[in-house]
Amino acid sequence: CTSMMRAVGAVPLAALVLWKMCGVGSAEAKEQCVPGRAQELAHRTELIEEDMQAGYQIVRVGHISDLHIEANEEAINGGARLGWEVDLRGSSQTDSYSSMLLSKRVTGLINMKLTRGASTYSPRVASLALRDMAESEGVDHIVITGDLTNVALHSEYRSAAQLVSDALIKSEDPEPGLTSTSSHRAFKQCTVIPGNHDVYLRSSLDDRIFERYFYPFIAQQMPLPPAPAQGRRDSRFDEIWPVVKLIAPNVILVAITSAVPTPWFVSAGEVGRSQLELAAQRLEQLEAQIASPQLPVKLLAVHHPIVRTETSSTDFAHWRHGMRDSADVVAFVRQHRFDLVLHGHDHIATRTLVDAGETASANEERRRGTHVFDAGSGSYVGASGILLEDIRGRARYNMYEIAIPNAAEAPPPPGAAWESLGQANEGPFFRVRSRVWDAAAETFYTEFDMSRTPKDTE
Repeated sequence: CTSMMRAVGAVPLAALVLWKMCGVGSAEAKEQCVPGRAQELAHRTELIEEDMQAGYQIVRVGHISDLHIEANEEAINGGARLGWEVDLRGSSQTDSYSSMLLSKRVTGLINMKLTRGASTYSPRVASLALRDMAESEGVDHIVITGDLTNVALHSEYRSAAQLVSDALIKSEDPEPGLTSTSSHRAFKQCTVIPGNHDVYLRSSLDDRIFERYFYPFIAQQMPLPPAPAQGRRDSRFDEIWPVVKLIAPNVILVAITSAVPTPWFVSAGEVGRSQLELAAQRLEQLEAQIASPQLPVKLLAVHHPIVRTETSSTDFAHWRHGMRDSADVVAFVRQHRFDLVLHGHDHIATRTLVDAGETASANEERRRGTHVFDAGSGSYVGASGILLEDIRGRARYNMYEIAIPNAAEAPPPPGAAWESLGQANEGPFFRVRSRVWDAAAETFYTEFDMSRTPKDTE
């Protein structure tokens, strides 16, 4: 790191970036200055320079998905240390043998050992991805779109929660704007939603296991309300979905869940009209509170893809693997003019364009359609190598940069790959970069091209 500092000593801004990257003077930080970090210097400098440009608000949203964390020995023995207290009162607090041997988990556990073990989905790489995103990319908000576990065991939840806790902890003391918990820790702003693997059984949904373990990153309100009296139904998590947040000035995130229990060999999802109706109400309430002449930039996060993909192209495949009420969700996206949709589920990084539909008119201030992104898997290092032949299948995450101009008809910010969310190439603007795992270099590198041309959907 010292020699690298000399190399850029004549460039104060670059030196500042490198200081932040390598943590000169800190032995722990120096260990993070692994091969490949220097290659990112020019790009990190560009990010800071863009933020210094007058007239633009730059918001960065990190997106990772499908980590499939296997239970580690510490979590199995109940020793996992989290940055918050998990309240399991009123739920099943252990994994019974019957829940593993007399349920869908039988095939799930076999599949996990054969194709989803640590040699295929690496907790270490998942942790490095989260840390890379949180520490190196200047991210404002992180979105994890489900499938943090394999078969929704408590031991898996403890392992996944510990991984997220360790990777996203910001400090031991709460700071303004950070998620603070009863253990006096503060975390990077993050929203976590469940996937089908996180709601593997009906009991997983009924006991709200996901919400109990990840409550700080869902509602972001601490502490959790008191548990009801013994014998009374626990309703604290009723209508926790959908979640509607203002994650930055004039940037709204709506998080919905498509995770529902399904029969054996089925991994489909469903949002439900009642959740969409409640999302519309909460979204309209938040929009009414925003004092801005500009339309807000809107992001939707969900686990299942809202359009048919390579893995759900036929009617049967869509019934078994896709989002069954995707038509309702697409209509919701069009009606409320979402700009970006972030999802996972397929483990293949893709992007699609959903047209604006009949809700768009020639007189609208801004409506060019909705950009839909699958971030792939944040931990896939597959020993089988099938997906590794396609760069879209390697462990990765996405970083979305949103540039909101203060003045109308402003040009795109400096730099490459900016796309317009407005009419006639007007702002706001966005661009997406994929950070892809390089196993040989033991680091992530940047890809602007997601190897998929946007296409319109019917």
